[in-house]
Amino acid sequence: MKADRYPDIIPPGSTVRLARSDDTTPGWQGREGEVFTIGYYCKGCSSEIIWLVNAQGKYLETLDRPGLLKYFDILSISDETDMFGENVEPAHDV
Repeated sequence: MKADRYPDIIPPGSTVRLARSDDTTPGWQGREGEVFTIGYYCKGCSSEIIWLVNAQGKYLETLDRPGLLKYFDILSISDETDMFGENVEPAHDV
């Protein structure tokens, strides 16, 4: 899918894979192939701030749309419409 065919705001729950890194992303070097989920957006922040969530559900780091499209392959686009997680039950320890 071409970048211009993605939604302006990548919905939470979409999955991405780190495809490449370079000298400006030293923390990603050697992590190519790692899969992340797009997290819920921060209501007080810009929708330009995209959260990467690991397999354990931990919000790890942020990036913007150009960075996402440059370094990641988008594997799936979620149909989630609640961008801020307002209607999601909080996770509880078991």
